[in-house]
Amino acid sequence: MISVKRFTSPVDFPVLHNLAEQLSEMRLPDGRRGMHLLSDLKFSNVEGFGSDEANPWISFDVAGAKFTGKVKVEYVWGADTYTLHFEPTPVDDAVEMARRQPEFIEDVHFDQLLEFIEDRCDSSLARRATVQVLRKAKRAAPVA
Repeated sequence: MISVKRFTSPVDFPVLHNLAEQLSEMRLPDGRRGMHLLSDLKFSNVEGFGSDEANPWISFDVAGAKFTGKVKVEYVWGADTYTLHFEPTPVDDAVEMARRQPEFIEDVHFDQLLEFIEDRCDSSLARRATVQVLRKAKRAAPVA
């Protein structure tokens, strides 16, 4: 379940709802909200799991400039930290697939989540303005 303006939890579990809402509203150092980053990364296929017996997690597919695949954000109850899992999308080329290994980043604090996701997935190209000249401006007449 994805709403137009929010990144929402697919599972009815309070910790995941809070995580999804906070990821949407958190800000990056450049001022963008988490929802803007996730939109830039073309997030889709949101999944999640929540229970009192196991670490709750939320995952989503992204297509960024540096990484394309599944990002899983797992909350570690005892440590009050997160583990980020980056699982690349499989490809047919065996050499390329061998190069694309899953990565894990442990002991991530909540306020660092977006920065780690942005650093791993996005080359920040979305923040660079591009200008296309539609027509050249007329030259001003020389002043006598």
